[in-house]
Amino acid sequence: MDEKQEWKIIIELLKYTDPILINRLGRKMMHYLYKCHIKRIEELMKELEANSNSYAEKKAKNDNVPIPRIEADFLQQMIERIFQIAEEELSSERITQMIKLWLKHEKARYLTMTAEKRDVPLAEITNAVFKFASIKDSASYLSKEENIGIRVAFIRRFLSEDLHFINTSKDYFMVPDFIDILSHTIGPRRGNGKLGGKAAGFLRARNILREAKKSYVSIRNLAIPKTWYLTSDGIIDFLHFNALEEAPNIKYRKPIEIKQEYPYLEQIFKNSLTGLPIGGGKGGSDFDPKRKSDHEVRRFCQNFMLELSRHIGQFLDTPAGDIGVGGREIGYLYGAFKKVTNSFQAGVLTGKGLNYGGSLVRTQATGYGLLYFMDEMLRDKGISIKDKIISISGSGNVAIYATEKAQELGGKVITLSDSNGYIFDPDGIKLDTVKQIKEVERGRIKEYVDRHPKAEYHDGWENVWSVKCDIALPCATQNEIDAKAAQTLVNNGVIAVGEGANMPSSPEAIDIFLNNQVLFGPAKAANAGGVATSALEMSQNSLRYSWSFEEVDQKLKHIMETIYHTTANTALEYNLGNNFLKSANIAGFIKVADAMLAQGII
Repeated sequence: MDEKQEWKIIIELLKYTDPILINRLGRKMMHYLYKCHIKRIEELMKELEANSNSYAEKKAKNDNVPIPRIEADFLQQMIERIFQIAEEELSSERITQMIKLWLKHEKARYLTMTAEKRDVPLAEITNAVFKFASIKDSASYLSKEENIGIRVAFIRRFLSEDLHFINTSKDYFMVPDFIDILSHTIGPRRGNGKLGGKAAGFLRARNILREAKKSYVSIRNLAIPKTWYLTSDGIIDFLHFNALEEAPNIKYRKPIEIKQEYPYLEQIFKNSLTGLPIGGGKGGSDFDPKRKSDHEVRRFCQNFMLELSRHIGQFLDTPAGDIGVGGREIGYLYGAFKKVTNSFQAGVLTGKGLNYGGSLVRTQATGYGLLYFMDEMLRDKGISIKDKIISISGSGNVAIYATEKAQELGGKVITLSDSNGYIFDPDGIKLDTVKQIKEVERGRIKEYVDRHPKAEYHDGWENVWSVKCDIALPCATQNEIDAKAAQTLVNNGVIAVGEGANMPSSPEAIDIFLNNQVLFGPAKAANAGGVATSALEMSQNSLRYSWSFEEVDQKLKHIMETIYHTTANTALEYNLGNNFLKSANIAGFIKVADAMLAQGII
């Protein structure tokens, strides 16, 4: 095509296809000619100003009035005269070049307009940004002024309206940065929340480091973690959906205190790691079954179920036993539910007796699952449990069956404990004796040494972690390993710690383990065997069929190995090393968030 005629063809085409666009091009050309000091264009601009006699008269009186709307025919004549002046004053090559440039800018105009809007929804911004990103060589479609304007507008929209923050950040954020940010942002589609102070600080630091890497060799290998971002209104929706409206008021409290106050949130993420179709929650009562007769416990369970039955069901909520609620209580509750509802729903409760819909392996599940997780974690690092010295706390179901599975895998368990003290048997715990004492006689762990004189009994359960071991498995109670105990374990050469109890390690203890490269299996992942087998019990109830011990055990083993690999792969994806505490939290959260988004919750 003859370049000298190209701009005329473009203008002629736009006259019939996009008259609004040709008006904007005419205005741009008028301003361009004015900047080129073309006298004739200055005269034309004066003519435009004086077009309305009423406007001229009011302007002479210094009245502040809007400029009147210009008639379409007159405007078209002005556009033609502008391009006629351009043809006479500029070369055809220059006119064509400028029109093509302005047309490129016009393609990005929707992005500029979206960025400048106040309170524009997240979905609209995301669509505009992704549409712009799909244009080949999109960066060249923005003028310098538009580029800066969009960057500042997006910083204000997503990060902060603080002028100091904007001034110090605008040179480090490019338009493609916001494409990446929006690709990893979770929030309501019609929402207009920000990403928050921590995200804003992280993103600015990330971009500053990215530029600094170009100049400083010492930080070129510095890894910047990948992450997702939650908008402020997305967090509010999440809190509302989970009845956590008061949570923002405790954001500065210690994490362990928050976990204690909101255990159901912890349970949600633990359950999500199993890969099974179960949600999560926590609840109960202030009834203390200690020193109560069977008759008193039964009456309470039956009366409790009068109200609870309205809120549970095999396709609604399915409670399981926890502290103070064992097979006896589950039996009473299940019988009361059937009577109150006049229905048979085998899956309404888990932890039932084998005679009325319970599952094999349920008693062993948490202890076995802990060892399956730890065995897979250690084997992944080239370590075998065989011949390792293992210290276990507690002497309930979790501790007893963790001991049983550890011994099957070739490890030597040398300690167990109860609330009074602990036993140490250098030749290895004799599990039959422990089962007789704890499960049959309901006795105390110190009675073990009466039957095995080589073993030692020590008052004070907390000193169990002073015994030298390769692997420590806290299976007793919450916060049983504090910073002092953790340091003692590290000094004694422990290589791995697996949490069988719920949150048995304090945050300070966990930091000590991670800082000393001790492999750490967090409770959220490592002790999920119990809830996993509850879900397997529900599956059997739905099938109206019972699996053998071996079948349930194999399914449990597969679930726990899968939980480990999910946790490990997430740690790898987010550059977390062996910090499986963080990776388990991330993996659990992502599954819950993805499910909520898919179902339109936020």
